[in-house]
Amino acid sequence: MPIFMDSFENDEALIQEIAVTTATYWNENGGTDFGFQVFVPKDNIKEMSHSGDEVLGAFFPEEPGPFKRVATALVMARLIPLFCLASVDSTDDHMKPIPARDEREWQARMAFLLLEPALAAVHMTNGTDEGSMRDHWHGFPSLHSKAEFLFWLEWLCDYPPDILLDEAAGLDRRGRMVLGTSLILEAIYYQDGHKSGICGSCDKEFFKSCKTNPALFTFDAQLKIPHE
Repeated sequence: MPIFMDSFENDEALIQEIAVTTATYWNENGGTDFGFQVFVPKDNIKEMSHSGDEVLGAFFPEEPGPFKRVATALVMARLIPLFCLASVDSTDDHMKPIPARDEREWQARMAFLLLEPALAAVHMTNGTDEGSMRDHWHGFPSLHSKAEFLFWLEWLCDYPPDILLDEAAGLDRRGRMVLGTSLILEAIYYQDGHKSGICGSCDKEFFKSCKTNPALFTFDAQLKIPHE
């Protein structure tokens, strides 16, 4: 039960397409202004697909719902991780690491950038109409809710084997991460048209409170839109 497709071969091909497109978009449209460029290690693509299969097969129905699939993609991309972040002068043959704190913060944000491509890769049907999940995705209702989701992705982690009760405990944790992420995304997906008037009222104060590095929450909007 790979993440998106019925076979590992097709799943890995789709993940590679999504990952390479995301990395290329970052590298060519202003992402390097944030201090690093993005590479996609091929081995990590395979590990992401197989790890996603393991989690989905262990905890969810034989045909997992669309939100479970999208959530699995984001969680696995964060934990594997799917991307390699390196200094702007790095090459495929010579990777230079970025500081550990930057790595932790920005790995979460690269996983976040997979959200819309992952939504586009999954289809939903109500019996008469079928379309990509992205067709009805309206984004986060406020900057504050987006920031909290970014913090959630940043906090995700695997524990070292020596502090877990047994090997199965690590898989259990991953299952809970996927379920939690899925519930968050599903709630946001269906909130359009039902937002309270109070939604977004604290965005201004939140933005002022993160003035040391607001780009951590607005980075996606700051990327340049490529010319057709």
